[in-house]
Amino acid sequence: MPGAAPTVVHDLDTNTAEIISVTPSGVFANGSSDQPIFSDDGTAVLFFSTADNLHPDDTDRAYSVYVKDLVTGQIILASRDLNGDSIPVRIRSAAISATGRYVAFGTDGSYTEIPRSSGYQIFLFDRQTGRSRVLSQAFDGGRVTNRSWVQPEAFARDGRLVFEGRDPNYDVNDLNGTKADIYLTACGL
Repeated sequence: MPGAAPTVVHDLDTNTAEIISVTPSGVFANGSSDQPIFSDDGTAVLFFSTADNLHPDDTDRAYSVYVKDLVTGQIILASRDLNGDSIPVRIRSAAISATGRYVAFGTDGSYTEIPRSSGYQIFLFDRQTGRSRVLSQAFDGGRVTNRSWVQPEAFARDGRLVFEGRDPNYDVNDLNGTKADIYLTACGL
């Protein structure tokens, strides 16, 4: 693990530590791993990593989002696009639902698969189905063109999600232009 910063979970009850950024077969991340977030039920940990060896679908060194299942030891690449492919740009923000099933994440403004002029896109990844969908859509169904952001504590226990959006196209009644607004979505759960 030379040169790589691992993500570690320390159990206060047993006074033991476990490296999270390692595959079930014992392969340690070859890049930095950080910003861990527990699911509320404690069965999963979301983390960011620049490693390209934690999952076979992620072969770039972009900042990606992973989820480690603490029951099975499996590492899942959560930062996937609508086709199920690894998103090849930096993921800037993420949150995990209470049960660990859903991951919301925000892409870097340079992500070009989704047509728009600039900004960040918010996706929702379902660990059960392995599919992603776009949450940051304009009121008319189109794409937003300005920054969107999701905070680590953005999920409510019932699955609703709040996120910040700076695009006037989220709501036809938005009169403050590109100033930040907070949006609530049920994520279709």
